Amino acid sequence: MSHLNGIQSKQLNQLNSKDGEAFTATSAPGWFIKGNSTYGEAFSPERPGNLVKFFTTGSDYFKDVASAIKNAKKSIFISGWQINYEVRLEGDTRLWDCLNHALRKKGETPDIYLMPWLSPKAAVDTGDLETMVAAFILNAGLKKKKVWCLPAIQQSDMGSLGLFFSHHQKMVVIDNEVAYVGGIDLAYGRRDDNNFRLAADGRTANEFYNPCIPALKEIDPHQQYPYMTTVELISAALLEGDVLSKAQRKLAWAMDNKMFNVLRQAKKEVGEWFSDKGKDGMRLLGAGAAYSTGSVLYIAEFVKRQMTGDNLEAWKNTLRQWKVSLDGAVNTIDQEAQPLKKTDSTLTELRQEAKSISLAIGVWLEKPQEASAIQQRVEDWLVRAQQKVPMLTSMTQSGRARLQNQVGQLKSEVQMWVQRVTPQLDQLQQDLSTWATQIIKSGGQLTDKLLNEGSELTSLWIQQTGLGAFYAWINNTPSPILTAKALQELEQIATPFILYLHSVLDRLSETQKDEPYSYLADPATRLLPRGGMMLDDKTQPRMPWHDVHMRLEGSSVYDLSRNFIDRWNSLQARFDGKVQKMPSALIGLLKFATKNLEPVPFKAHYLAQPERVAPTGEMNVQVLRSAPMRMRNEERQGAAKAGHNLTSAAPNGVQANCLQAMLQAISGAQHFIYIENQFFQSEYGADSAETAAVTAGPMQSLMKIEGLPGYEIYKDRLRLGNLQDNPKSLANVDYFELARMIRNKEAETFTQGVMQVLSNQSTVEILKGMQTPQNAIKNPLCEALAERIERAIEMGENFHVYMVLPVHPEGPLNALNLMTQVHLTMQSLSLGEQSLIKRIQRAMAIKAQMDRGKTETQAIESIKFFKDRTETKRVFEDEDWSRYLTLLNLRSWEEINQQPVTEQIYIHSKLLIADDRIAILGSANINDRSQMGDRDSELAVVVAGSTSLPTSINGRMQYPVCPQVKQLRTDLWRKIFALNAQPRKNSVQPASDLEKVIATPAAAATWQAIQRQAFSNAEAYEQAFRHVPRNDASIWPLWGQVSVAPPSSSAAVKGASNAMPFEKEFWLSTMAGKHPTTVCGFITALPIHWTKYENNNSGFNLTILAKIEPTRDRAATSQHYAVLAQDTQSKERT
Repeated sequence: MSHLNGIQSKQLNQLNSKDGEAFTATSAPGWFIKGNSTYGEAFSPERPGNLVKFFTTGSDYFKDVASAIKNAKKSIFISGWQINYEVRLEGDTRLWDCLNHALRKKGETPDIYLMPWLSPKAAVDTGDLETMVAAFILNAGLKKKKVWCLPAIQQSDMGSLGLFFSHHQKMVVIDNEVAYVGGIDLAYGRRDDNNFRLAADGRTANEFYNPCIPALKEIDPHQQYPYMTTVELISAALLEGDVLSKAQRKLAWAMDNKMFNVLRQAKKEVGEWFSDKGKDGMRLLGAGAAYSTGSVLYIAEFVKRQMTGDNLEAWKNTLRQWKVSLDGAVNTIDQEAQPLKKTDSTLTELRQEAKSISLAIGVWLEKPQEASAIQQRVEDWLVRAQQKVPMLTSMTQSGRARLQNQVGQLKSEVQMWVQRVTPQLDQLQQDLSTWATQIIKSGGQLTDKLLNEGSELTSLWIQQTGLGAFYAWINNTPSPILTAKALQELEQIATPFILYLHSVLDRLSETQKDEPYSYLADPATRLLPRGGMMLDDKTQPRMPWHDVHMRLEGSSVYDLSRNFIDRWNSLQARFDGKVQKMPSALIGLLKFATKNLEPVPFKAHYLAQPERVAPTGEMNVQVLRSAPMRMRNEERQGAAKAGHNLTSAAPNGVQANCLQAMLQAISGAQHFIYIENQFFQSEYGADSAETAAVTAGPMQSLMKIEGLPGYEIYKDRLRLGNLQDNPKSLANVDYFELARMIRNKEAETFTQGVMQVLSNQSTVEILKGMQTPQNAIKNPLCEALAERIERAIEMGENFHVYMVLPVHPEGPLNALNLMTQVHLTMQSLSLGEQSLIKRIQRAMAIKAQMDRGKTETQAIESIKFFKDRTETKRVFEDEDWSRYLTLLNLRSWEEINQQPVTEQIYIHSKLLIADDRIAILGSANINDRSQMGDRDSELAVVVAGSTSLPTSINGRMQYPVCPQVKQLRTDLWRKIFALNAQPRKNSVQPASDLEKVIATPAAAATWQAIQRQAFSNAEAYEQAFRHVPRNDASIWPLWGQVSVAPPSSSAAVKGASNAMPFEKEFWLSTMAGKHPTTVCGFITALPIHWTKYENNNSGFNLTILAKIEPTRDRAATSQHYAVLAQDTQSKERT
């Protein structure tokens, strides 16, 4: 209890008056950090002279940053975990439009630098590829290059797990004068206001955002013309001008209204060029397009001509052998033809073709082309040579014999290659190859059998191979399920492809002619949502977004510019002079674009150090980072190559500034702490006894294939019996029989369940295998909060912590990582043995026992026991922890199409306020990824005023507060109490009674009033909507209340009422929701006993947990196929 500032001990001496009366002490803690050996070097010092403006809504921030971007004169720096070029900032004005305006306005125009995180497509796709391509297109028509974009590859210290870590910073700097920092990415779904509308309210496509529920509305192929795919965007960047880009779009739609052909100019008339190159284009596999003739033909050709990475080196060696044999044949013919001085047309043709193939092989070894094309040419030449050589009369007998031997040698080499490669193909690849051959031979005359078989095989190809997953991803149709093998292979393809494409676009951007692609420049043309699916605005809600951001002017802008420039230069140095080649697995992918696409050494574009910024304003600010050692070392290398003065010593550890500052603020707080955070996952000791005893439940149903209804019936037919011994792949499954069952819609719930469980098992196993997982959460923020409250309990202080968290992380509640995160959050808050609530209860119980005369040792011993033999609670668990802690979620409801609908308001903030004197806000979540310093990079700021205002925050005495920080908390409370919302019928009403307590956050009457309203709201929601989380309920509150059998008809589906929102059935059924008209404000009480009787820990690798995109089975109904694995506690919970 001596670590008052979280970093160093303080000695407090009592000051007394002459009469011996103790003076009232007011702490003046040091809110700003200094570097030390535990948490590393501070990124920046505290700087006075800053002007700060806080944003409590995304709409206010977006409007402000849009204006700043459009009016920029010198430079624009943007970094983010997610940056979407088409995000709407104000009205229908996109980020891309603001950047384009800045480049083409009169007067000074800025240089623009974008640095989105290069997301691993195997885990999560944030749209960085599309943003990179759209950014380079901005250069079209400019006199000189003004836009650079380099997706930031991870720079963590996490070794083989590194690809799962991110750059999580969210920052914009304009002209080194104005900066924005906080929790809001320039991304889909973030623009919200005080109303938290659930209705679409004009939003559509990717902006109509709710990742917690399945998208129901399919954009029909013939309606996809207003949308662009990733492929089309790439083609527009490579076509060097708008005229050709528009031509390829119109011609592609004219040929096949369901798909685009991606083409490139070849110095011919457009029509001639189209017919010549169109067959080699990339084609959109859009919604429903898998059933069109053109798409099936293209997939077949794509499959047939690709080589696996494993075979590439062997293929190169084989080609060298073939080249030797072909060159030998050419030499033999030349030797024979010269002395005979004769010409033979057959001999001449054989020679010319052999020479041509030999030259092609030589080129291929230096420049990738399609492997299968060369092999086919060699095989065709062998057929002709075997037919013609024996009949040649223009050669000597010895020459003919020598040529026949060379032909035989080449034939033997080809046969050896075929025999060597074919056995390496698994059954799926062999069936795919056979099918592809049949398709190509059909000449487009496709039978229903071939189409259906192709649909099954390509679906499995996409789910089980990285190449298939890549093909689907780049055509905006990713599979909801990927095997672990496919995940690994996809990452080995996707990231190198993006870096290769970057190197090409970086070079070609200066040659862009005309104006930017007009379809991209038109805000009405949107990116096609993944899979051609979007939410149905007639029945489904968006997920409202709550976040905090800040505008900064003054001296600390320099530090934010320096952060961007250091990171930018570190990446430039990493790639400086390196050649980024096309991944070997994608040989021939861009054959349509043969001009100027050869990779060349990367030409780095280093940025100079920023200038110091003059102070303005009265706020003190310190910029904080979480920065891995690898990132810091690479920043130093980048600074050296950029010619910066290296004034500081080489890094000797990570920067964990965010953790240090939060610990210091928590320990130094005197009256109250207010926290909003996307996560609360912190060290909590052992799991609760109830959790440890669970052997069945929702999580177990998703991980155990033997728990699926129908397992005993189908296990032998699908060869499922041995999967428990090797759950890492689908190799043991009779996938063709599974495909046949899927095609016939036989046991549909079971087959969907098989795919989901196998995918879950293999994903967990492979992530464990990549690196030994850590055993428990490490960050000490839960302990710090507990210690501060324990000190208040011991000293008899009035102290309170308010914490606002999301109901659950964004995503469907049947996703493994999300369920595990819920488990960790509940254990950290209330269920774990050293959880925050249990720590508070223990301290209260010990204090009560000691007040009765017991020693501390006696008190600690006495509270361990159960109250009596019939009780399941220990003595200390009766203590009322709510005197010191208020835990809140946010939720809204609204009537959509005359039906009451509810959804959580997603808390994405990363904010801590102490005593209305200090605010810490930025990108750092309360979890290991953000706080430990060696994982995700983070950016935050400590903000405090240089002057204070005496205020009665507890309703009794005056204490100094920072007016700006107090106003931030006031605005946030008014927002979450719905005091700033526009009242609407059939929706949330303002919590007007809470307005009078906003000014006194440290008063008992305040937290009591807030808790009463939150509990009242929670009760109203629970009565109105059976599926919302609640105490003593399953993670799926309706678990155990559903039927084992799947619905037998559409009528049965319509009448179902026990599905969860992550299931399609929930939205197809008649909802049983009521109108919770008594709800006032958006706050609800967090249910501290939710999931108490379950174990939802999937075994996911804790080292990486938090930012992996959920694996979703949008078609599966996980409750239906999982219900046989019942929890023995189910009767108590339902």
